[in-house]
Amino acid sequence: MQINLNHVQRDSSNKWLASVVLDAIQYQDPEAFEASCRVAGGLNQWLDDDELETLLSAHENNLKQIRQQAENEQLKKNKEESQVLYAYDKTNKDLKFAVGRTVLDHEKITFTSSQFKNWIQRQLERNDITVSQREDLLAANYWLAKAEQITIRNGI
Repeated sequence: MQINLNHVQRDSSNKWLASVVLDAIQYQDPEAFEASCRVAGGLNQWLDDDELETLLSAHENNLKQIRQQAENEQLKKNKEESQVLYAYDKTNKDLKFAVGRTVLDHEKITFTSSQFKNWIQRQLERNDITVSQREDLLAANYWLAKAEQITIRNGI
């Protein structure tokens, strides 16, 4: 992002007033303001071109770091969502339930009603499932009991 410094006050030797540069950063990009202030703390009140470049570089680096962190969080969220297993009635895909957290070997698995009940029973017998996963399995078993074919697939 480019910071507009056209209104920033300069002295007779063409140095920039640090507080006004920081105001411009805060106004135009509040996320990076804190890092810019930390860097500005070690600079003079009037900035020469090198000091201004240092301050703007710190601002730009902080922006890159914020964007990278947001990108990493989004990737993590997408990965977590893709590891959720959903079961749904093959004829009514709007009725779906989370039934676990893992990744299937295949894109999807289709069960008959009795096969699905056996699969649910095996999942409930596992020792490593949480209470909420157990509740999800029981809800899926209840709501999909009348479905003739049930599909389980990764992700949303």
